[in-house]
Amino acid sequence: MNFKMKEQGSGFAVSRLCGILLSLSFFAVCLSLTFSAERIAEYDAQTKYEKEVAAVLENNIENVADEFSKLYKKEEILKSSKKKNPAPSPLRVGVGKNFKVNVVADGKKRSFSVNSGTVSDLLSEAGVRVNDYDLLNFKTGDALKPGMTVRLRRVTFKLETRTVSVEYKTKKKKTNDLYLGEMYLEREGENGERRDTYIKTYIDGEFKKDFLASSEVTKRAVDEVIFVGTKKRLVKIEDVGTVGYSGLRAVSELPSTVKIELDEYGKPVKYKRKIVGSATAYYGGGITATGQKAMPGRVAVDPREIPYGSKLYVVSCDGTCVYGYCEASDTGGFIYNSETVIDLYFNTFAECSNFGRRNVEIYVLE
Repeated sequence: MNFKMKEQGSGFAVSRLCGILLSLSFFAVCLSLTFSAERIAEYDAQTKYEKEVAAVLENNIENVADEFSKLYKKEEILKSSKKKNPAPSPLRVGVGKNFKVNVVADGKKRSFSVNSGTVSDLLSEAGVRVNDYDLLNFKTGDALKPGMTVRLRRVTFKLETRTVSVEYKTKKKKTNDLYLGEMYLEREGENGERRDTYIKTYIDGEFKKDFLASSEVTKRAVDEVIFVGTKKRLVKIEDVGTVGYSGLRAVSELPSTVKIELDEYGKPVKYKRKIVGSATAYYGGGITATGQKAMPGRVAVDPREIPYGSKLYVVSCDGTCVYGYCEASDTGGFIYNSETVIDLYFNTFAECSNFGRRNVEIYVLE
């Protein structure tokens, strides 16, 4: 009885051991298949890349060959891809007077004792294959001479794709719907993108030069469109009490981001509120309180009265100056101890002096 139980227990252990071995074998096979699949994928990717390089070279080889010829015409000769190596002849060794020649290729230098033959014969004897585009310091058909050192440098290629930004253009269109000096931003510009493919050349593994192979616009730039007014402005001359034409040009260089409809006196028809007060002028460049570059059209205000970002239209009360569309972008030093309500930016000191201090009408558009 005891003997049979031991025998059964021993059989059970053997069965478990066999099961474990089978599981391990199955796991090993799966692992091997996985590695094989990865190697195949890597090989396929490499093959695809080599074909891609070959295709690009085929389409651009004349340009690449010309450039290489210019770079190395004094010291080396570029082997044409369309010419095959001549069939080598066995080197004659030991017949007649021998002389020494050398071969330098793939980081190795080897010496041979010969008494005749060509460069092609020597390369064949050394087991050195000349690939398309490799550089040789002698022609393959040149005869060997005493002390000659044949030097071969490997030329390889890689493709590199670069994404380049294409700047948008600004188109200005004239319109009689706006007054002289007024501008309206109809559409904002947007940069495009271009994909440039370069052939990067390496000699013995060292990068030498790249060549532009192709360019493709992947995203077209959107032109900026600005309407420029051509309509003459009618200005009310209060001192005289008559209405006449004015060829005044707006001081502001900032394109309007809102549509402004002006009346016969050159003043906005629609606005949220109107402020009448004293204005001064300043210049000097720099950055405004809102982080923008100072320019005509970005004015200084008391942000407690006119919040930053407010869109304004400013004209002098006497009609002698049209500052035009502008934005509240800076803080004026007048806010602490002055009756000034706005400080207008000009490009030069002379313009500021000419403006001086004037009463203006400030139309808050937004």
